[in-house]
Amino acid sequence: NGSFNLNARKGNFGVNAFFGGREQLNSTTLTTNNNTSVDSAGNTTHLFQKGSSAVKRSGYRSGLNLNWSITPKDELTGSIGFNHFGNSSSGFLNQDQATFAPVTNNLLADTTSVNNSSSRFSANAIDWSLAYKKTFKKENQELDLLYDDSYSKNTSYYMQEQDYTNVVYP
Repeated sequence: NGSFNLNARKGNFGVNAFFGGREQLNSTTLTTNNNTSVDSAGNTTHLFQKGSSAVKRSGYRSGLNLNWSITPKDELTGSIGFNHFGNSSSGFLNQDQATFAPVTNNLLADTTSVNNSSSRFSANAIDWSLAYKKTFKKENQELDLLYDDSYSKNTSYYMQEQDYTNVVYP
């Protein structure tokens, strides 16, 4: 994590610039699963899975604010900001699924496969605003006008491929 702020004011004009961001260190998640099930015909299926997935993520937010005190009772403020967040992952999962007959325990099917997957996500947004504030001589009276808008675009990508390793046909 890190951030930066800069504020300056001279006379009736002020400016603020900021940046803050974070990045996750690359991490790997290990997966192991061992499952046994029995169907209505009495066949027993053992499914064993083992794999890993690497993940990375980051994001930041930045912006610029301008402030103009036109008169002691009139103030104009404008701002623009940019935000980004993203993550990505890739991994594999080895699988072995064996099915056995009831009573005889004969092997009916044994299928091994490997799943490879990857994904990416990115979110970007721009925010902007313009504000005007007028204070009046009478206490507790003021006029505030604000225009606020934003635009964002998200993109996603996902891929998964499963390859059977012990069959004659794909």
